Amino acid sequence: MKWIWYADLGNCTLHWGGWAENSWRASGRVSTEHLQGPDGLQIIKEELVRRGLVASDCQQAVLCATAPATKTSIERWVAQILMTATAVLGTDFQAGIPTEYYHPGQVGQDRLANARGAIERCGAPVVVVDFGSCLTCDAISAEGVFVGGAIAPGLPGCRKAIVSIGHLAEPLEEALAQQGLAPLRPGRSTSECLSLGIYYGLAGSAERLVAIMRQHLAADAPVIATGGDARTIIPLCQTQMSVEPMLTLDGLRLAYERSQV
Repeated sequence: MKWIWYADLGNCTLHWGGWAENSWRASGRVSTEHLQGPDGLQIIKEELVRRGLVASDCQQAVLCATAPATKTSIERWVAQILMTATAVLGTDFQAGIPTEYYHPGQVGQDRLANARGAIERCGAPVVVVDFGSCLTCDAISAEGVFVGGAIAPGLPGCRKAIVSIGHLAEPLEEALAQQGLAPLRPGRSTSECLSLGIYYGLAGSAERLVAIMRQHLAADAPVIATGGDARTIIPLCQTQMSVEPMLTLDGLRLAYERSQV
């Protein structure tokens, strides 16, 4: 069975998927910190084997990279294990999404992949919220143009900032273990205060940013959420958002397929 390996390399996480016969046959997330160790990429290899995706049958590796420091090691792994070349979004092919950015080269390729995937799923205009290492909220116009967006700290960024305040590190771990389930009242312990502030704070940030994007697009513009922390934060939001965990990889796949026509 011939298949293609797609991957979105972010600042904190590598999100990957194996595409064969018009469906995702395997997928997973690995922290970029783990990738630096001897077993990080081996985990991906073992999962591919478990799902019946043979390395020699891989036709192509396709990468979206916002973390250049790790990109070379991923390409080396692809060449050694999957025995194929790597096509990189933004270098070897384009997402095909026009933008109103003053300097188009500043737009992260993952955000353009999200836009491509969102347009395919529900048309345009559309708002995309990505709960990754950063919280990004982007507006795509009715004409399919990436108008612009907003970037704020995501859950990993909030965690890093609070850990830097030494005495809050231990209650932070307790707060993170609660998965955003702090009672909806003023916190009565440091961990409750952190849980309420971090999780509901991120939810509130996302909703306010969505409101700003909708003011520019349309009040009823649909909202699609993705990213590793989407399923944690979305239930805390009052704004309706559909969660699409594979949105970035789907957009990457669609962009690549368009380039091969």
